[in-house]
Amino acid sequence: MTINSQQQFNQEVDQYKLLSSTYGVGAIIPTKMGVFIMPLSIELWDFIMRAKQADSSDPKKLKQFAVTPISNPSFLRYLQEKEGMTNLKTLVAIPHMQLDEYNRQEYEQNPLFQDFKENNPGKQFFDSVFSVPAILFPRWMYSPKDGRLQELDDWKKEWKASHNNSLRNFAPPMDAKSKTSFTNKKGEPVDRYSPLKQIQLVLACPNGHISDIPWDKFFSASHDPNVGDKLYDEGFDLFGYSDTTCSCGGKHSLEFSENIGHTEGFGYVRCTKCKKKTSLEGILNLRPLCSKEMPWRRRSGNEEIPVDSTCRLSGKPGVMRVLLNTSPSIYFADAHSGLFIPDTLNEKEQKALSFLNTSAFPNLLISNPSATKKDWWETNGGDGPIKIALQMMAGISLSDSELKNIKNRFLHVSSESDDKEEEMKFAEYDIFANQDSVDSENLKTNTIDLPNSLLPYFSKISQIPLLCITKTQLNFFRVQSPAPTRNDKGGIDYPEGQKLSQLPKDKITVYPAIQEYGEGLFFQFNEETLKAWDTLISTDEASKNRYREKEDDEKNNILSVMLGKYGNPHRFYMLHTFAHSIIKEMEFSCGYPSASLSERIYFSNRMCGVLIYTAEGSEGSMGGLVWQGKSALIERTIKRAMDRARHCSSDPICWERDKETMNLAACFSCEMISETSCEFRNMGLDRQALVNDSFGYFRKLSF
Repeated sequence: MTINSQQQFNQEVDQYKLLSSTYGVGAIIPTKMGVFIMPLSIELWDFIMRAKQADSSDPKKLKQFAVTPISNPSFLRYLQEKEGMTNLKTLVAIPHMQLDEYNRQEYEQNPLFQDFKENNPGKQFFDSVFSVPAILFPRWMYSPKDGRLQELDDWKKEWKASHNNSLRNFAPPMDAKSKTSFTNKKGEPVDRYSPLKQIQLVLACPNGHISDIPWDKFFSASHDPNVGDKLYDEGFDLFGYSDTTCSCGGKHSLEFSENIGHTEGFGYVRCTKCKKKTSLEGILNLRPLCSKEMPWRRRSGNEEIPVDSTCRLSGKPGVMRVLLNTSPSIYFADAHSGLFIPDTLNEKEQKALSFLNTSAFPNLLISNPSATKKDWWETNGGDGPIKIALQMMAGISLSDSELKNIKNRFLHVSSESDDKEEEMKFAEYDIFANQDSVDSENLKTNTIDLPNSLLPYFSKISQIPLLCITKTQLNFFRVQSPAPTRNDKGGIDYPEGQKLSQLPKDKITVYPAIQEYGEGLFFQFNEETLKAWDTLISTDEASKNRYREKEDDEKNNILSVMLGKYGNPHRFYMLHTFAHSIIKEMEFSCGYPSASLSERIYFSNRMCGVLIYTAEGSEGSMGGLVWQGKSALIERTIKRAMDRARHCSSDPICWERDKETMNLAACFSCEMISETSCEFRNMGLDRQALVNDSFGYFRKLSF
């Protein structure tokens, strides 16, 4: 997730704060002050620290610490199981603040402020209570006045030397030698300084590490005859290079000149003492060994930059690439989301689980603080003895199946699937598919009467007047988007990336998230028709070859890995293309911008369905999508969508396209939509899976 910043403030130099509704630890964020900053690890956020201080999952207690808890038990279990956050107690909302006319936080209008004031009498309130801390990055800066280039720490020293050893008024960073004095209208003397500019080139590696280009080392190495052309060799140890002395004595005094005439690439760097000059043309070819640096874990600019113990790719030392700090490749967020679904445990099971979590297991922790829940289960004899103990100690009599549910929930054990994301989605699908109506605080559904023309294709279509989506970010990557791999057991392994927290997974007790409310439409496809369609595809040579994985396909993209695990690729192509067709049709016939709608694809060997939804803040989230789910309207919408799927302005090229980037008959003129709306980055689309006259799923639907 990227930061949606309204305004930035600084309480201390090099310690900036963001008012945000979303976040992006380790991202590079432009600000209104003209500088780029980087949000720090989540354990440094004030409201996360307060939630830890509360040490509770009780909503009332958390609110006393001015923290808003997020309730989504199924998504919490998903994080516990998939991410290994076995001691995660609660998710907390990221505060969102408004600004007054003077660009100051209106924190007194926030209900959380009243909680803070009541429960922290006499304690001074700081902006950091409701904001995200960040540091300046990149840290090499130059003066637009004379081009002098140096690190931020050196600019600070200059400012302090001319301002009585104080950094007051240094933010955003200023050139102390650029002072211009004048008298304002009141006759008062005023000093102005030129703001410094950051060099907008950084080094990043696919493992997520990021660094400034060490310009002093780069400049010296470029003029070192012992280095020569090796400077641009892949794996050159630029960060280990140490000879940065100038032939005129001392360090080089560098200046940076931006390129105006586009004759020397990005410009050049020159030493004002020895007059040597290095052009930055071709600097994008620099491939040094990885610095292993993680500046987002740096509490302030006065600390050493933390480094990883290792950085290896495919068994080889990691290599960094030069990127513009505004490049999309600088940051790939690994965001995950889950819908709120009512708890499936009955009242007796919930009571038993509460007893285990709040009484039985904590008693073991008193004598053995490092014990796990699995240790507790085994120490107490396993299923049989625990079943008896629950009846004797808590008066709860459980059947074997009820005990199994309790055990799975207590130990965070998956009873069905080793793919945690599939299991979470199946729990959602199961609610939508097998309950005609749900009326809970955060989920409301209503099954419509299917028109006769749609009965062969769908088992159910449901209106969802209310749904609650919880979103969070687990990891982030750089240079290239993450690619899962297939393991030896046939499962899916997801890349780790860089974590938002520097704590070990099992030490994380609080995690930030965002909760949104919206509405949607759910489509469950007819299993009998799907099986007949499977038979048709398997017996038709042309269609069978169409969806067969080809030798030159990328084996480790998310789509290829998933299809390799669950099979029936034609089903996925049909599901995914149907979702895009409906989103496009809503745009054409109802006025919804396609970017305001999102898809959730329910695909595996035990589910086949689609959820189209919109959330608060998006256009059309005031009942319009649910209205389109009425029987008469949804029939018209689906038929029009399938009719449009027959045509594309790029036909016949689009219709006849062979597999390209994991797509078949699909392009931006017909089925591709905004990638923020698509779960699979516009991969796995094929109009022919819908409406091909020979094998399309909807080939017999009359338009």
